[in-house]
Amino acid sequence: YVSGGWYDVEYPRYVGVSLGTVMQGVTCFIPRQILETATFTSLALYCSTGAAGAVAHAGIYSDNNGLPGNLLASFSADCSTTGTKSGSISLSLTAGQFVWDAFLLTGGAAQFFRYVVTRALPDQTGGPSENSIVFRIKMGQTDLAATATGTSASPAAAVPRLVLQCA
Repeated sequence: YVSGGWYDVEYPRYVGVSLGTVMQGVTCFIPRQILETATFTSLALYCSTGAAGAVAHAGIYSDNNGLPGNLLASFSADCSTTGTKSGSISLSLTAGQFVWDAFLLTGGAAQFFRYVVTRALPDQTGGPSENSIVFRIKMGQTDLAATATGTSASPAAAVPRLVLQCA
């Protein structure tokens, strides 16, 4: 990782993103493997279409035996307008560690950059429909929970794209 650089779950691979809606009240989790020991100082997303009252909640969760665990860092952003939304965090992660990106939309039907196809982990070769066990969701949410209990597997074909900035 390069100081000041931004990294998503696909790094170092490139995968396309699309603009589109996400379901409100559903926290979507996607795993991320950390490739090098690093400290991350910001977490960001891109709101492509704002909506009155829309709030995006983004976070990073620990891994708990292949499932999302405890909330490590998060921020919330007003998405009534378009643009990059970011929050300051302080998160030190080690090479080989797995964490889970989490995204939740509440209050309005804003649109975001989403993955079209993702291979979130090195051993995943297909798109979301083939990797349904990798993605997790939790419905009926209003904020990111301190612990991600009660998630279920989902094909999650429209996974919002989050990026971490390296210190």
